[in-house]
Amino acid sequence: MRPVETLAKAIGVTLVVSGPWLAVIIFSWIRWSRAKQPRTLSSTFSLAGLVLATASVLFAFVPSLCTGSFDIARQLGVWVSLAAVFVAVCGAWRPHPLRWRALACGAGMVVFWFLSLVLE
Repeated sequence: MRPVETLAKAIGVTLVVSGPWLAVIIFSWIRWSRAKQPRTLSSTFSLAGLVLATASVLFAFVPSLCTGSFDIARQLGVWVSLAAVFVAVCGAWRPHPLRWRALACGAGMVVFWFLSLVLE
């Protein structure tokens, strides 16, 4: 197999596996932007969790497309996604638009990074 074919297959598998989580993250950002509720401490924590989950997604895709080096991005992605889950749990005590979505995004990225470590 040529390296280009291997890279194309790896990108395809990554998109299939992480596609649902990407959709959840995108729709969570849309839901947050349309929310009319006042911003509370709880919603701020959930927003921070969503920001960290989005950063974790960027650690998954950008380094692998630019340099092919995935080790440092993987380490950062794991820690950022764990921080996203922690912050999202802190923000889940009151109802607001991002309550469970931020937690799902962070947890989805933890699963993604776990699978990338196991399947290496």
